[in-house]
Amino acid sequence: MLDVHTHILPGIDDGSRSVEQSLTMLRAEAEQGAKTVMLTPHYRATRESPAEFAGRRAAAEVRLREAVGDQEGLPALYCGAEVEFFEGLSHVEELEPLCIGGGSVMLIEMPFCPWNRRMLAEISALQQHRGVQPILAHIERYRSFQPKGLWEELSDRGVWLQCNTSFFRRWQTSRIAMSMLKRRLVDFVATDSHDLERRAPDLGAAMEKIGAKLGREALDFLRSGEEALLGRVQ
Repeated sequence: MLDVHTHILPGIDDGSRSVEQSLTMLRAEAEQGAKTVMLTPHYRATRESPAEFAGRRAAAEVRLREAVGDQEGLPALYCGAEVEFFEGLSHVEELEPLCIGGGSVMLIEMPFCPWNRRMLAEISALQQHRGVQPILAHIERYRSFQPKGLWEELSDRGVWLQCNTSFFRRWQTSRIAMSMLKRRLVDFVATDSHDLERRAPDLGAAMEKIGAKLGREALDFLRSGEEALLGRVQ
């Protein structure tokens, strides 16, 4: 399994506060079956340039990898970002530092408002003019104020859609989550983990529930997305 959205990198955003906490989170990921973890701290263009962000992230990554050392059984790690959407994103010269593993896949946090056509055109421009594959983060958060049919439209355009594990695990939203995955409107299920208490890694429990409800076919579909992602970062 692969966790495409985490805040495990220590001391860089509102996620893990220490190397020790990060190591405990990585061990939890491994115990639940995660073989690969993407480290995706928040990036906000209003605060720093991609190069400045990459420098901060690299320093945190060095600290984490030094602590990991030669410990066996921990997931493979790739650095990326959860990029806060902004107009002009597709025109930024330095996109590579914002993509996972320096490849061509970018995790994007969209605005918490109805998305207008200009915003959607920005996402399309990333795909068509910059060769970047977008993953829209935790789309379940936007369901209440987006027009009907938007997820189908985005999926048809080749945009990848990610939902958090909590969407599948909570009884209030589980049925909707399963329906979306059954209709192939969820490409990635990720933890969006920040800590060890309120937002701890729980990928294994979510996948177990998905397998019990939707069977092997759904798990195979998610695995195919993971393989496609890895093919664009290695």
